[in-house]
Amino acid sequence: MSDMNAMRIERLQMDIVSLQSRLTVVQKQLEELGKAREGLTKVKDEADGEKHLVSNPELNHEVTRGKETAKHRERRASVMSDYKKLVACIGSMIFLIDQKMVSLATEGSGYMTSISSKKNLVSELKKS
Repeated sequence: MSDMNAMRIERLQMDIVSLQSRLTVVQKQLEELGKAREGLTKVKDEADGEKHLVSNPELNHEVTRGKETAKHRERRASVMSDYKKLVACIGSMIFLIDQKMVSLATEGSGYMTSISSKKNLVSELKKS
């Protein structure tokens, strides 16, 4: 192996280490975004599950039912409005997370392709 090939191999190996480091960062970011997405989805599902409490309250006592019903009607519109805003906000956050995850996955795929290509080139240079 010539000195020139040895220098090229050394540079390629340094590039590979750098790309592997970047790939690790991307993989960690993808993992964190996945956890954030999962958490947001859970909050949205919980809100969906509790929405029926506003629509169908449990009114137990005949004596207080009229007052509770009146209070409930007053608050229902506000709660439903807040619920719709919450669901829309969470939906937007999930959408943005999904977009970022696609971008990071593409970036990671590019790093893996470059790493593989550089490793193949190193193997070829070692043979010559």
